Amino acid sequence: VRLLRPGNSSANNVDEADGRPVSLGPEPLLSTLRSQLVLALFDSHVLQESMIGTWEVTAECGGQTITYCMTVVQRGNILSGSSTMDGCSTIEGSLKDRKFVFKQKGPTKTLVCNCEVAASKRELNAGIWHEEARSDECSPSMQGSQGTFKARR
Repeated sequence: VRLLRPGNSSANNVDEADGRPVSLGPEPLLSTLRSQLVLALFDSHVLQESMIGTWEVTAECGGQTITYCMTVVQRGNILSGSSTMDGCSTIEGSLKDRKFVFKQKGPTKTLVCNCEVAASKRELNAGIWHEEARSDECSPSMQGSQGTFKARR
């Protein structure tokens, strides 16, 4: 790439003629520093992939497929959030190694979910869920429901 200074005269391009680099201002230096800082933060594990974000979940139960979203936030070691699944509005759970265990709770039901988190933390695989037994028998038709799920973001 040949960079010319303003004007077409070779007198204006002495640096280029002498083989010296032509400065483009502070941006290349700042870009390099920014890249080095990001790499250092990843290397020191300050910046890491996380579970935080919105997940698109595909669940199966008795031959029916349900698609919904859940949003996960983190406060300390606790993962929580919200779910758009009908009847479940909140999420509470934990992540240990690559196992994500959480409950989706609503006024009439609680679903207990277990899955494996992909190394990239962008997919949830081999998910299994079941409805938690309730002592009040609020919704007997749903008691004992179970199925599988997977998710990605």
